[in-house]
Amino acid sequence: MEASAYQKIKDSGRLPSPSGVALKLMCLVDDQASTLGQITATVETDPSLAGRLIKLVNSPLYGASRTIASVSMAVTLLGRNTVKNLALGISLLVSHRKGVSKAFDFERFWSESVARAVAARRLANQFGGCASDEAFTVALLSKIGRIALATAFPTPYDRLLGKMHGSPLPAILEAEREAFQFDHNDLTATMMADWRLADVFCESVRRQDATDGLASEGDSRVAKIARTLHLAGAMADVMVNPEVFREDLAALSKTADTLEVDSGLFAEAFDAAKEDWRNLGAVFSVQTHEGPSLKEAHTRASRTHQRILVVDDDPSDLEMVTEYLSDAGYEVLTATNGVEALRIIRSEGCPLVITDWMMPEMDGLELCRAIRSSEGVGFVYVLILAGHSDEHSLATAFDAGADDYLTKPCKKQELLSRLKAGVRTITLEGKLTSQQLAIHKTNAELATLNDKLQH
Repeated sequence: MEASAYQKIKDSGRLPSPSGVALKLMCLVDDQASTLGQITATVETDPSLAGRLIKLVNSPLYGASRTIASVSMAVTLLGRNTVKNLALGISLLVSHRKGVSKAFDFERFWSESVARAVAARRLANQFGGCASDEAFTVALLSKIGRIALATAFPTPYDRLLGKMHGSPLPAILEAEREAFQFDHNDLTATMMADWRLADVFCESVRRQDATDGLASEGDSRVAKIARTLHLAGAMADVMVNPEVFREDLAALSKTADTLEVDSGLFAEAFDAAKEDWRNLGAVFSVQTHEGPSLKEAHTRASRTHQRILVVDDDPSDLEMVTEYLSDAGYEVLTATNGVEALRIIRSEGCPLVITDWMMPEMDGLELCRAIRSSEGVGFVYVLILAGHSDEHSLATAFDAGADDYLTKPCKKQELLSRLKAGVRTITLEGKLTSQQLAIHKTNAELATLNDKLQH
């Protein structure tokens, strides 16, 4: 990021900035002549910061052999640099819990940041690259550029987030570069350099999502830390979502495999990090939730995801969509026209259908109408793929009974995001059906009891 562009944003006064205590700590730590006593005294001037540091060292994350009751003991245990970086992160977290931006979720951002931090700490413990405390504090700050964009450019960033909703991270980074001439990783690294964090951490943050380039750099420290941050980010994405989808787990496993992380050790790190995240929720005042282990998450996703029927007469389109879904862990059935698809639905059952519009014998709209008029097939979620997206076409598709509509050629991430909505709808429909059956059963039992009472 160009220095002049950063200075212009900084001069506007809209960038997230650390508190006065955090700034004083940064100067003290950088001054080799300063003492732990001076650092302790500075921390004690901020009761909120002091309280959070004591809570942190007494949490299971640090596993202290005895209760730490004083700030001086906490500072001694954490060390100068960790105290400085934690103070920086905590001051930003406390002062930037909301903003003008309407599309940016500030609360979720900080929950993800803490999840990323504990994940990076566990990964550093197992796979090296840097000290675990360094990994924690760097990961906590590693995406602060997103808040900076939401704060400095709320309106254009809202438009960008709305347009890119559901898009993969590389596409979002590219859109940021087109809109602002830099992305949030560049901005984060520049801000961290301005706050005098070590160059190796700034460069690692700048390159944390450039995984293709990092693979060729071997065991350089920047590459190791950047890979740790990238994998920690993927872990945090899964941890914070209360509902885990099969494609999310497939993407996480692929990221771990790409970085050559042992699957067994990775599962241990994920489960431990999720527990750390829940324990630290109160320390950092962020929302957390209970969740299954990585193994159990795979089992639950397998149970809740239904088979998908893909219907298209174009072999290349059929192969492409099938590959997208298979890579995401879905079980896929295929058909080349509506007649064949309807036969599969009636004989085997399939609650999720992705169908092309234009096909011989029976097109996508006719298939929708046939599904809606068929008895005994249950609820079927239908997504139409079409080569046009005008308002008349949309209205026609929904009138025919389609649940969603996507323009061809579809992008993988957008398709998978739409399918998540379909899975949620199917799950909700199943719960409603179960509740209705339970109500009918209860009503029948009450009717029987009333008859007996009347008798």
